[in-house]
Amino acid sequence: MVSNLLKNIKFFIERDIVQEHELVEITLTMLLEQFEENQMVFDHGELGDKFYIILQGQVGVDIPVRIPVSSEIKIARK
Repeated sequence: MVSNLLKNIKFFIERDIVQEHELVEITLTMLLEQFEENQMVFDHGELGDKFYIILQGQVGVDIPVRIPVSSEIKIARK
């Protein structure tokens, strides 16, 4: 069942990983993880060591915005 789901994922299609034996081999290395609502799965900047496939529910992605700070210090004079 899971290998049939993988067939339709763009990541695998683009890498020409569509043969049944390849997909079955990949599924043998997969683990099912469940998360609570609003639980952080990983934090920005952490090294990735997993490939997530969402089977049910939804996910949000927060990307911090970097605001450039000038290295010059301006002193206000009266």
